[in-house]
Amino acid sequence: MSVTALGSTPGSDLLRIELWAERDAVCVAPAGEIDLSTVTAVDDQLQRLLESGARNLVLDLRRVSFMDLSGLRLILQWTEHADDHGFAFAVIQGPPPVARVFELCGVADRLRLRAA
Repeated sequence: MSVTALGSTPGSDLLRIELWAERDAVCVAPAGEIDLSTVTAVDDQLQRLLESGARNLVLDLRRVSFMDLSGLRLILQWTEHADDHGFAFAVIQGPPPVARVFELCGVADRLRLRAA
């Protein structure tokens, strides 16, 4: 299943979001940039999956080329939301520029990082 997010600002690339089931989890795999103009699309997709009954969500960042602090904030909010509401939320680490955001902000130890 694949979803294309249409909410991007003029001049920016569209963020594509692919979904697939993996064993007992649903993977959300954005491709492109997660920034202030696209973060809502990722959040909305995670919310729809949770509302449809998914209890194990994985955010796969391997095809994300750039992520700003709005993407980091989203991941931290979903991690806390999962803890508070009893579902699983994990992150597959992205390429070095994306992973560096976690390092620079000192939050890698607060995330449930999962191997690809």
